[in-house]
Amino acid sequence: MNPHTLTINALSHCDWKDCPEELVKAANGKCVMLVREDDNVDPHAVRVHFHARVAGYVCRDDAARARCLMGHETSVLARVVETVEEPYYKLRVEVEANEGATTTIDDDLNRIYDQWEYTGPLLTSSYEQKQLEGAVEYLGHVLKGHLEWDEEAEEYYEMFLNYHRKDFSDEMFHFRHNLAKFLEGNNHLTAQARRMEMELHEMTKHEQKEQLMSLIEELPHMAEFAEMLNRHGDIDGEKIIQQMRAFPDNMVSLLCNDRMQFCKRLYYVHPHREVLRRLFSGIGMLMFFKSNGYVEKYNSVQQSLPEPGGNVVYNFGAMTMKGGDTYIGQAQDVVGDGGQKNTFIKE
Repeated sequence: MNPHTLTINALSHCDWKDCPEELVKAANGKCVMLVREDDNVDPHAVRVHFHARVAGYVCRDDAARARCLMGHETSVLARVVETVEEPYYKLRVEVEANEGATTTIDDDLNRIYDQWEYTGPLLTSSYEQKQLEGAVEYLGHVLKGHLEWDEEAEEYYEMFLNYHRKDFSDEMFHFRHNLAKFLEGNNHLTAQARRMEMELHEMTKHEQKEQLMSLIEELPHMAEFAEMLNRHGDIDGEKIIQQMRAFPDNMVSLLCNDRMQFCKRLYYVHPHREVLRRLFSGIGMLMFFKSNGYVEKYNSVQQSLPEPGGNVVYNFGAMTMKGGDTYIGQAQDVVGDGGQKNTFIKE
């Protein structure tokens, strides 16, 4: 059976961080141990040990595949076949598939997210998203060999570099990987390959989480969100809140209690693009409900709706939202667990 090559990153952040150059020199041609790290926020994390110290982690692009190759084992041995020092330290190792292993990445995690139901209004694509989509489609044809890498491809590559960091989807995760492999494999594109490698190196987890935080906070204020509301007259607020509660892994509760941890989790899970569109649309609606007094206990998401009794309708500006029990008018003095009661102005 042919061995599989994996890349090991984070050498400068683990136990060899003070002497990564010694690590790459000592490990070349030697065996390292790959160990599942199930308590990591990344559900696919695989830790790497060398000489009784943590040497690094299987890179994010290869981690899910590494787990598949490990089969039922909690750890496996791999041989270092290449060391790299520029632009940053990393190792490449070869590992053979173990008993019970598959060479196809298990997509059960994404399947769970794909099955999540959201029937509320959906965000429209921003200008930047449309530009990025065009760049990905064009470059995708280049990767398939349908088009040559020419001046037009360069223009789309520049466009891709300008916008790709704001796409947190599984599709973009794999496209970046495939594009980097394509550039590395073409000798006449060494400058582009190096730029892509630097781009991926500089696109840190912290920066990505900050990008996600900014996007979430901006959601209710975006032109695309306003357009989404204008396209929908009646919205079943209670149903939206129930559907958001049902998002897998209790993620929305995590969002309410610790946004940074939510962003960290979402960064590693990277659901499909359409799931993210539904999720961000729902998060925008929750934040809109909160700011307009529709959600009573946003932070706990345990008892999210006021229960005034009667059959009435909440009206916020140009929108009419239908819940099970509603009023016509505005909500005032809405609090979570502070002891004050909800009051509403009826028309």
